[in-house]
Amino acid sequence: GWWATWPAEKINGVMVSDRLYYTLTQGLTKAVLREDLPDTIYPVQRTQEFIDLRDRAVLETDWRSVRYFMPVSAADFEAAVAADRGMEDPIDGFRRLLASTKTYLGAGLIVGENQPDLALVYLEGTDTIGHLLAPYMPPPTLEVDPAKADVFRAAVPKYFEIVDRWIGRYLERYPLSEYALLMVSDHGFKWAEGRPRGLSGTAGPTAPLWHDMDAVFLLAGRGVRSLGRVELEASVYDVAPTVLALLGLPADTSWDGTVLPGSPPASVEPIDYRPLLPPESYTQTGGGPTPLDPEFIAKLKSLGYLGRGARPTQDTTGESSRSKNRDGPEPSGAAANSTGATRGQLNNLASIKLGEKKYEVAERILRQAIVQSPNYPSPHYNLRRMYMETESYDEADRELWLAVGKGLRDTERTIDRAAADYENLGLQERAAGLLSDAIERYPEHEPFWVHLIVVNIRLGKCAEGERLGAQAVIKFPQSAPAHAFYGLAAACDSDLSRARVELERSLELNPDQETLRRTLAELANQIE
Repeated sequence: GWWATWPAEKINGVMVSDRLYYTLTQGLTKAVLREDLPDTIYPVQRTQEFIDLRDRAVLETDWRSVRYFMPVSAADFEAAVAADRGMEDPIDGFRRLLASTKTYLGAGLIVGENQPDLALVYLEGTDTIGHLLAPYMPPPTLEVDPAKADVFRAAVPKYFEIVDRWIGRYLERYPLSEYALLMVSDHGFKWAEGRPRGLSGTAGPTAPLWHDMDAVFLLAGRGVRSLGRVELEASVYDVAPTVLALLGLPADTSWDGTVLPGSPPASVEPIDYRPLLPPESYTQTGGGPTPLDPEFIAKLKSLGYLGRGARPTQDTTGESSRSKNRDGPEPSGAAANSTGATRGQLNNLASIKLGEKKYEVAERILRQAIVQSPNYPSPHYNLRRMYMETESYDEADRELWLAVGKGLRDTERTIDRAAADYENLGLQERAAGLLSDAIERYPEHEPFWVHLIVVNIRLGKCAEGERLGAQAVIKFPQSAPAHAFYGLAAACDSDLSRARVELERSLELNPDQETLRRTLAELANQIE
């Protein structure tokens, strides 16, 4: 199930590629029912065995299965499946990640029947569920419908309970008296505090903002010393040396990582593995290009798996530039830099440096990414983040608008979030200025108007808020929020009769506003 493993390689064992069940794209139902791609499984003779496993997992992941995790109706489930929106829909997205979990963890148990020396299983669902459902966890983020939050949040703890059960099944198949177990994650997740406001967890450069820098590793079983909880700064680069140490094999001379504590020390000197890996091993047919669909190529490029450089190399900071990114295709030819790192790798390496507060290093890497790909928006957005953290707010706004101008995804929500960042810092005037600029650029985006009215009310600029409200309800006459906040601004400006008219109109457009109804009743008492 590991990413970028199709076509399945020729190995001394079994490889189940990530194309057996492809979770993140739309059209999955159609993809599963179509003729399967070649070289999905190695050895090819076992292909049907794993296809049957996948099809069974998809078939079993029906409404009855999903409703155990989230109380959705059969009609809502069927509508979500028919719409086939994947990760853009919590119901369909969860159905897919649940079927994927069953497919790949089930495959790992099947492989274990042959008592392998090494079994590697990738579980994408523990990451995907955060991108899909973290906004619904208590307290739900502001843009989430509370009614939907009550439905979807239940799925998260239940899903992790199911994963724990799967791990229990693995310990039965791979007993710790015979095997060492290594569990690792490449990052954590923001489930409550620190969640991005109004930004998608499933698209564009905003997805990594939901990640927490703290990850986890667990090492136990045969050949492992019991140390309890270990306090250290472990790295994803430590995984491969640890696995090889447990197998009694040498590490690679180019690797940055070290063996994790508790595992046996490396018993042999590192070697260069490159000459030992013949190119023809990458396909079962022994060579020749395998046609890839454009969507799959775009995915691999956006994650940094494909680019000009055939091998990740050292950047100027001395750290490996291997990383993930989800913000569009990589440049080629002269646009690629001399290190071989892709623009996505550079951008995400810089994100790591920002998390470490190494601002000079991060800026140097981001500038390198911009030189390599001038129209790439993500480095500018990360520069905006750096300038916000260093309180250089004019520069932060400049980089935000540069990112927007270069095609930043989730543009409107990102701008709204930027204004909210200023509010959280107590910089209401800056929030108002940013929203005013946003309205000039996007005059038909109603939430900017409403947000600016709110900020003016908080600043005590009630007359300005009322003026904006009067303009907003002309542009958006069917907007309940526009009428509501126009009314609140009018009340703030002591124009009680106008406030009453606008609040009543908002309730006509959306009767399900109990707080507004109470406000109107209090206002009526004041008028009387």
